[in-house]
Amino acid sequence: MIKIVTGLLLLAVFPLMGQGYRFVDVQQVSIYGVNFDDNELSAVEHKMGSPLRKEREYDEEMQLYRITYVYDSLNLEFTEFKQKTFLDYIEILSSRHPLNIEGHEVYVGDKIEKLRALFPLAFENYEKEPSPMIHKDVLKVYMKYDIGGEWIFYGKIVFKIKNNTVTAIYVVYSAEF
Repeated sequence: MIKIVTGLLLLAVFPLMGQGYRFVDVQQVSIYGVNFDDNELSAVEHKMGSPLRKEREYDEEMQLYRITYVYDSLNLEFTEFKQKTFLDYIEILSSRHPLNIEGHEVYVGDKIEKLRALFPLAFENYEKEPSPMIHKDVLKVYMKYDIGGEWIFYGKIVFKIKNNTVTAIYVVYSAEF
């Protein structure tokens, strides 16, 4: 009887554990304490300092503003829509900038074994072939967002890998990257 109960318990728990690694909670993805879905530009500047360059462009087709903050080897992009601004793109190109994912810091320069330990199920779709936009190995970790008890797809974290080492990290609110 104990074996049956233990077996059923394991069957119930393992999918939940895997789900936590397969899809990470977008509210648990941050850089320097700024969450990926953060909507306050002043909070970003307060936590990260003034960027080297700021750009603000209006997209006629989408009828929204795209705001870019350029730091040294770190780029952030925001979308401003109906007077609300959302961080929706992070590009990390150096080991100076850690990405915090569910309490774990990941750096450019980390070995692939660290990613395999953090996101074992993501390796089911590990691309060893060049993708159309990134011509290196690519590991994608998908993000989810809780909308009141229901989880929806929110974007992904893309790790560019060369010689088993992370060479760049992208966090995107898009299914296309």
